[in-house]
Amino acid sequence: MLLCTNSVVIKVDPDYVDYFHEDLIPDLHYIPASMDNITEVARYVVDPRNDVKMRNIVKAANSWCKRTVTENVIVRDEMFQLEAYESALDAYQESNHWMNDWRTFRLSGVVDDLVDCNAE
Repeated sequence: MLLCTNSVVIKVDPDYVDYFHEDLIPDLHYIPASMDNITEVARYVVDPRNDVKMRNIVKAANSWCKRTVTENVIVRDEMFQLEAYESALDAYQESNHWMNDWRTFRLSGVVDDLVDCNAE
């Protein structure tokens, strides 16, 4: 949603894969940064000499937002993500028969040593 605002987005490199990581291009839709250089990047963004570039980044980000952050696109993408997740789960289940073997092994070795409470 930050890309839909009238501001330049400074994106600190995440430790994980972002949802829109394939769609968004550094220096086109946002300014990339890291925790090590965030101060320098912020200075660069507010420097008046870079005003035209920052305006172009905001335009590109807003354009992406208008194309991507719509109800139809989000619903279609959610369905795609759910189908991909279902396929991944199916593939995982098919390739991991060891889990069922492990459960069978563990349960077959269990000894019923419980004492009947009614027994005297």
